[in-house]
Amino acid sequence: MILKNASRVLGALASVFLLHGVASAAAVGTGLFNLAGTVLVTDTSFLFGYSTLPTKSSADQNAVAVLPATGAFAGLHAGDLETIHNLLTPTNGPPFGPGPVVPGTSFTLAPFVELTTLGIDLDLTGPNPLPISPAPVCSGTSFDSPGDLCRARPGSPVTLEQGRDGVTAIMNLDGVAHFTGSSDNTVFFAKFSASFGGAKISQLINDLNTQGFVRTGYQASFITIPVSTVPEPASMALIGAGLFALGFFGKKRLVK
Repeated sequence: MILKNASRVLGALASVFLLHGVASAAAVGTGLFNLAGTVLVTDTSFLFGYSTLPTKSSADQNAVAVLPATGAFAGLHAGDLETIHNLLTPTNGPPFGPGPVVPGTSFTLAPFVELTTLGIDLDLTGPNPLPISPAPVCSGTSFDSPGDLCRARPGSPVTLEQGRDGVTAIMNLDGVAHFTGSSDNTVFFAKFSASFGGAKISQLINDLNTQGFVRTGYQASFITIPVSTVPEPASMALIGAGLFALGFFGKKRLVK
């Protein structure tokens, strides 16, 4: 997938947040980075690195670093292999066996992402780091027009967006970043985006209902912010605007 206009968007965000000052030496501090890899998209989650539905409680995948990387993550290079863990629990049952964390439940995943190149971990923290999508539930072909937003199932954290050239599945996450072994945390926000070229939402929903998942590529954008800056409404609005401005529409084909 191609990261469109990322340099301008992320560069602007970095400039704004760096004006808030440098975090203490023990904290990760402000920064931006991107990852890419493969994913199974279900109607409630992203399952990283699987080619079939999972049958175990966890699985790791090498994710590839994609530039730009700024601030605390400026040491990342394009193509660096990092580790991403799945949002799985051992007990939440069918249809996935051990499967995705149920939205709305309290859980942690530490670490979620391990940037071994930099010695930085990113943890998902409870009570609900999977915000439920506010979009209406998809139905029939009523969401097949460009710009339409819906979710495959009530309570799902995954939003489906119909574009002119396909469908994008989006999931937002948040948690804390820290150097490995340190408890000095910096808040992070992330957007995962998986694209299905040439697809319609109704077609994607049919495939999800038929086989339970669709496999494709993903892009992920991460922003870390010192805790003291989080409550500022203007900064929070800028984070959201920046993430959604990235527009991760890749060239992956819909897997049937």
